[in-house]
Amino acid sequence: MTTTPEPLLLLKRPREPLSPEARRAGEESVVIDSPARQRLAREIERYVAGDITGRAFLVSGAAGAGKTTMVLSAIERAATRCAEHGRRPLPVRLSAPALVESLEAPPSTAQSSPEPAAKQENKRLMMLLAQALAKATADAFLDRFELAAGDDDRLRDTVAELRVALEGAPTFDELQSVWRQFGVARDGVLFDASRRRQGIRELGALWHTLRVHQVVTGQLTVKTENDQTDTDKTETKQELSPQPSKLYDATIALFAGAAVGGGAAAEGEFGLAGVLALGGTLLANAVLKYTRTTSVERKRALTYDFEPTLSLASLSRLLPALAEQLRTIGLAPVFVVDDLDRAGEADLVERTVGRLKSYFTDQAFFVFLGEPPADGERNGYSDTLFLAYRPEHVRAYLDRVVHPGRPQADDDMDVDAERALVNYALLLRSSLRMSNLHAELDGLCAGDDVLVANAPRTRPRDWPAIGAEVFLQLVIEQVLGDDALAQRLAHDDRFAHAAIELLYRLADRWRAEVQVPGTPEDLLTDLRQGAPPLQRSSDERLLRDMVKEALRLLTVRGALAAQAHHAGVSQSVLGVLPPVMLAVTPEGALAWQIDPNGRPAAGSWAPEAAPPEADDEVTESAVSVPVSRSP
Repeated sequence: MTTTPEPLLLLKRPREPLSPEARRAGEESVVIDSPARQRLAREIERYVAGDITGRAFLVSGAAGAGKTTMVLSAIERAATRCAEHGRRPLPVRLSAPALVESLEAPPSTAQSSPEPAAKQENKRLMMLLAQALAKATADAFLDRFELAAGDDDRLRDTVAELRVALEGAPTFDELQSVWRQFGVARDGVLFDASRRRQGIRELGALWHTLRVHQVVTGQLTVKTENDQTDTDKTETKQELSPQPSKLYDATIALFAGAAVGGGAAAEGEFGLAGVLALGGTLLANAVLKYTRTTSVERKRALTYDFEPTLSLASLSRLLPALAEQLRTIGLAPVFVVDDLDRAGEADLVERTVGRLKSYFTDQAFFVFLGEPPADGERNGYSDTLFLAYRPEHVRAYLDRVVHPGRPQADDDMDVDAERALVNYALLLRSSLRMSNLHAELDGLCAGDDVLVANAPRTRPRDWPAIGAEVFLQLVIEQVLGDDALAQRLAHDDRFAHAAIELLYRLADRWRAEVQVPGTPEDLLTDLRQGAPPLQRSSDERLLRDMVKEALRLLTVRGALAAQAHHAGVSQSVLGVLPPVMLAVTPEGALAWQIDPNGRPAAGSWAPEAAPPEADDEVTESAVSVPVSRSP
């Protein structure tokens, strides 16, 4: 029975940042780290925590460098670090070409009195913003409900029903029913235990998000009426009427009283006369009837009719209010606007950027991905980042995704050395661009994530051109390791990109089997054809010195091996290097000594000098070494 040998190297394919699998796993994805990613993640953390109100970052870099992946991984890192405090960023992805296209659309003439073009442009932009924000919010809740459902079929069905309902217009009661089924009506579903009693706030935020979405996808009308009627009636009536039946008796009594009173007065009894007169008066009143009735009537009728403005014109008010409401439940919107360099003319792009920021009065976080302005100005961006990976960044990533497929055995196979050789080859082939790197990894995989099989003639050191590839990559790394150059690279990512791009263009000349000029000045001019101008005159001198050092390492026998040995490169790696890569032709040009297939180039030329010992110092200039035809 034949036993299949264990593979030599395996590829552990990483998850994409913020992909559904990454969100379910709840851990950061494996990506290429860089100072740009670290800085962006820190600023997003500060924004989520409320330390800053907003930012507008421009992230630029070469095509295929991995700008989008870097931005999403920075958001993912900030989310991981902020989750324990009951907050996290809410990524809202937008397409710059679609946004700019909304500005280029012809004005609508359907209305009897057309709106100004600028007003229509604002509406179209805000519609795209509202749709993207609603989708991101719904996805955030659905992800948490799916995680909470686990393997419970009933709850998983509820999540599926909720997903369908969110595409329409669910009622508040329907949403509240879902929260109750999951037992999160009090504390909410977004965070585990860091926020308390926010269930009703989550419902309110999602409900308002859906209302805004309904505004841009249909006609939403909400009307509230309240009637009130008050009645108060008061009536007053007075009446005085005689009583004939008692009039005779009262008259007799009155005269009797008058007589008695008069007699009393005649005898000087005036007090008694007054009493008698009063009695007569009372007697007179006794025969009269007096009636008084009061009635007052008041009426008031009030009608309250409230119809909120929920039209497209109201989005300028609804969007910032919604963003602020989302922040109260721990979701801080981060708008990622991709493909800015494909969006069209610069003035349209600038208008789009300015309007997006104005809708939120600079109270939101925007990340724009595109090329930097040609004039070097920020043009409304608060910060600019240029993504330029260094060899050490990509090597650290490869160390995490390329693993030994078998334990180290007591044979002549040094698995770690083979992995190092693969990494050198991948660095050179990819030119430190993520898209190229993933393509190379996919091309090497033989299936089932086997990167290198354990079979005869499949070891990396047996690859035909491995020596030349390692040679060129080591030259690049040794040149970039110069102290003066390293300091300059550390403080300016755009210059770092220019320097690294130049060195990898030299490797492209080797792949194309193109001879290169024999002087540093001419080679620098050749390699910088079509490159953007440098910002400093001193940078050109720095690049010329860099090219001169690269030529020395490429043309002087043993120069690279000696310098790399001092830098700590293992002997198992140095053992695959050819003695030299370039030699001067009689015409003064430089010819490659090994072709891309790993064979000695026809008619190659090589220096006469013997290769130095590993510890010897090599100082000869590449263009001053005498040459002769190699045997």
